[in-house]
Amino acid sequence: MKKRLCICLLSGLMGFSLFAKDITNDSIKPKLPHFLAFNAANGLVFPTNDFVSGEHRIPNYTSVSIKYGVTSTGDNWKDHAYGMPYGGIGIYMANFYREKDLGTPFSLYFFQGAQLMKFQRNLTLNYEWNLGGSFNWKCYDPFDNPNNIALGSSVNIHVSGNLYLKWRLSRKLDIHAGAGFTHFSNGAYTLPNKGLNMVAAFVELAYYFNRKDDDGYVNKNITSPPFTKKINHDLMILISSRNARIDTVNTGLPSEYTNRKFKVLGISYAHLFQNSYKYKWGPSMEFAYDESAGISSWRQI
Repeated sequence: MKKRLCICLLSGLMGFSLFAKDITNDSIKPKLPHFLAFNAANGLVFPTNDFVSGEHRIPNYTSVSIKYGVTSTGDNWKDHAYGMPYGGIGIYMANFYREKDLGTPFSLYFFQGAQLMKFQRNLTLNYEWNLGGSFNWKCYDPFDNPNNIALGSSVNIHVSGNLYLKWRLSRKLDIHAGAGFTHFSNGAYTLPNKGLNMVAAFVELAYYFNRKDDDGYVNKNITSPPFTKKINHDLMILISSRNARIDTVNTGLPSEYTNRKFKVLGISYAHLFQNSYKYKWGPSMEFAYDESAGISSWRQI
């Protein structure tokens, strides 16, 4: 799990580094606009497994996030072509009011977002996605926490996506309001792993440093060069491992979850058509090898 988490965090860091390099590529600024944001959310956990449904249902949860990031200046055509992108790092803390069997988890994550639509000079519709690691969970234990079939490990992946309205109140302040979906799991690295799926509404206040009065708004003379349609080829190789669930009927085995890790190998190819600066689409193929497929179990005395 630690290896997989390190790979995810390293990938996110590399992506953020490329993003930061790209938004300053055309004209390096001595003081890049950056911001500090505070996010408060309230939502519900979907009852997708027995641990969070029925009498164990979680009617609501709360969370807070603190984020630091850098944003586009609006001084080059890429800023406008890609929707004034921004990105950074954040820390997330959630309260499920179930400390006894869920713990007090927190996450460290990378985030990236941009504009989808501009309604007025100071009002836009934006998206944002988060990717990171979550820690301090009280996970499944056959003796101390046998009901927690949602999470089989204390360290899990944190993935979320947000859609929100952004109001620019002044040169220093923005306020955001929207909704987001969040998922926690370990990718079947350790079972059980039913996962947690949540949706929440949030309010966020962002304070900016070094932002100009006209950032991204007044520079109407900046136009993007005509886009040339092209085809991209995307190739991905997967090397991982997973736990497995077995049928223990009439075996006398104490647990349906194995202690062994099975290899998972895969390769995928995507043929992507890019018709604009922002979007790509196309078909893909994937081939995978799972060592745990078709396994059986028995008890030997």
